[in-house]
Amino acid sequence: MEYMFYGCNSLVSLDLSYFNTQNVGDMNNMFAGCRALTSLDISNFQTEKVNDMKYMFSDCRVLTSLDISNLDTKNVINMEHLFSDCTSLKSLDLSNFNTQNVIYMSSMFENCNSLTSLALYNFNTEKVSNMEYMFSGCSSLTSLDFSNFNSQNVTNMEYMFYNCYSLTSLDLHNFNTQNVISVDSMFSGCNSLNYIDISSFSQTTNIFEGYSYSGDCKIIIPYWTDFNHGTSCVVETKEY
Repeated sequence: MEYMFYGCNSLVSLDLSYFNTQNVGDMNNMFAGCRALTSLDISNFQTEKVNDMKYMFSDCRVLTSLDISNLDTKNVINMEHLFSDCTSLKSLDLSNFNTQNVIYMSSMFENCNSLTSLALYNFNTEKVSNMEYMFSGCSSLTSLDFSNFNSQNVTNMEYMFYNCYSLTSLDLHNFNTQNVISVDSMFSGCNSLNYIDISSFSQTTNIFEGYSYSGDCKIIIPYWTDFNHGTSCVVETKEY
């Protein structure tokens, strides 16, 4: 079913109540570019065999809500750009999302600029290798809890929080970056971010490229580094 409704940019409604998806393995780009779709009922979808959901809902620009509570995602490997450019989406319930086999999460929520919160507490990210641009452009998000994130296999985190204008603090002290190659511009454009803890990071090259804050701010960095963060923030070091 990949690309099934791709680019149907005048489509305002879809009746999928008789769809039998029990043997479908690929749903990538299925609804991508359905820019006029005002609602989408996928409550009867059987997705236990699906391994690819990249760009599935990407660019569904007028969807304000999306019920994904019944999606079985235990076998999905690719979720890159899954919700990217869903610019009107105000909430997402991810409590039943099974991400145990996902490897690709790059740009997963990119430009979801109406989302004010995301509950990621049950995300299993132990196999994920790419998180670049994951929350980029989520300009209404005010906080993110990464206490249960496992980043041990991630190699790319560049621009991960790019232009998250409303974030005021990020505690990433539990991030494992031993395999990360790039953290370039990770906080670029985060102009409200006044507290950052990256004390566990083993890669910091260019991490603060594009980041600036004009008020009082605090950055906690790894004890071993003396890199030039290029900001006026108070800097502390911590050993993990």
